Amino acid sequence: MKPKTIIRNGTKGGAYADEYYTPSEVIEGLPVFDVDPFAGEGTNIGRLHNWTKADDGFSKEWNPAHLYWINGPFSEKESIIEKVIEHNNSIVLFPASSDSRWYGSLAKNARGIFMVSGRIKFIYNGARIGNPAFASHLFAMGEAAHNALMNTKLRGLYFINSNKV
Repeated sequence: MKPKTIIRNGTKGGAYADEYYTPSEVIEGLPVFDVDPFAGEGTNIGRLHNWTKADDGFSKEWNPAHLYWINGPFSEKESIIEKVIEHNNSIVLFPASSDSRWYGSLAKNARGIFMVSGRIKFIYNGARIGNPAFASHLFAMGEAAHNALMNTKLRGLYFINSNKV
């Protein structure tokens, strides 16, 4: 299923604002990623590819050997979940919304879930958000992502999905 538009992630004040960027301290606590399929303009998280909205990361062929970084777009959660389950080699940063309809599908297919300590202060319009409206989880999709989150320098707790061992 291809979404109508590709935009970045996040919510603020109850309304979607999909231009929230990952702060460097989060990326520095994780492995090097091969591809960021939903990159913001001017970001360089992926060492091989940083596909922007214009590149349409959903329409690209995802290489199963490449580790992908997924930070939104939050407004396209269901489409992203479908794609990362199929690809099975990515780390997904999504809100810690365990009561949401989409959360169960992602969680049951993840190798593990890293619950980030505190709230990530995303970048929005070039400035840090002082107090985001949500906590965040990192979902390990596949073995390489699992190994990365087992060894992360980030603060938080990692839970292994015993159904995926």
